[in-house]
Amino acid sequence: GLRVHAAQLSMGEESEIHVVIGDLCPRPRVLGMLGRFFAQCPGTRLHLHFEAVGGPSERLFDDKVDLILHWIDKGDARIEWIDLSKVPFIPVVAPGFLPERIERPITLEKMQAFTQC
Repeated sequence: GLRVHAAQLSMGEESEIHVVIGDLCPRPRVLGMLGRFFAQCPGTRLHLHFEAVGGPSERLFDDKVDLILHWIDKGDARIEWIDLSKVPFIPVVAPGFLPERIERPITLEKMQAFTQC
């Protein structure tokens, strides 16, 4: 109850943390990290949310969450960040999306000229 909450605050522990996992994060790995962290803080309530594309950053900038696990613009001075892991990306393209004149093999550099890439 209230005593536990007061004890947490006096020790510098948060009573609750709102976290967003972005769509680019490998969920099993991220949930494992969160599970290990919160196992050490049993009095802290986790509010977990999932967002896509720009949703994690929007929630952070709107003060709706305390922490996002997602890609961020490291040049944005409003954000404090640490790298937790690297996530590999594989560029893909739908058949017929690229013009016929593009040379093979299709590389990321060749796809970047197109709006959705």
